[in-house]
Amino acid sequence: MHCHGWRSVYCMPKRPAFKGSAPINLSYRLHQVLRWALGSVEIFFSRHCPIWYGYGGGLKSLERFSYINSVVYPLTSIPLISYCALPVVCLLTRKFIVPEISNYASIIFMALFISIAATGILEMQWGGVGIHDWWRNEQFWVIGGFAQSSARNSVSIENKLPPAKKIGQLSYNLTTLLPCLPVRIF
Repeated sequence: MHCHGWRSVYCMPKRPAFKGSAPINLSYRLHQVLRWALGSVEIFFSRHCPIWYGYGGGLKSLERFSYINSVVYPLTSIPLISYCALPVVCLLTRKFIVPEISNYASIIFMALFISIAATGILEMQWGGVGIHDWWRNEQFWVIGGFAQSSARNSVSIENKLPPAKKIGQLSYNLTTLLPCLPVRIF
């Protein structure tokens, strides 16, 4: 829609116009992240991928960058899984894969670590988030990375199979927390 000239506006009414609900447990959270990852991967492989779609249109560079970030985000699970699996491989093979670290490399590492920690602390202060909520968010980030990896693999396997041998529809489990209400379609 932005490519065709539509513009977004920030709307913050006094009374909440839209109310959402957060997932109540880990299972619902995994389904939610899986749904988001499937949608992002499908857009990434479609003709509407923001990497190459809409040039010459109404899409600004920051909008394009934002859309590319959200579409490529499920691919961040690849380094996450490798970083989580690497210590296991090192323990099983009894080989340390990192060479001896020089003083210069350790200073760079400490500076990087301190800057990442400072960024996290500033984000917590600006957002008014407590340490418990921050830690829960970090845990969900790792869990979401694994769920995104499974979504990406499911979509890529599904797309490579011939139509006669499709596994089936990848189902969406809607995370409803409210009782079902009758819906009127006019």
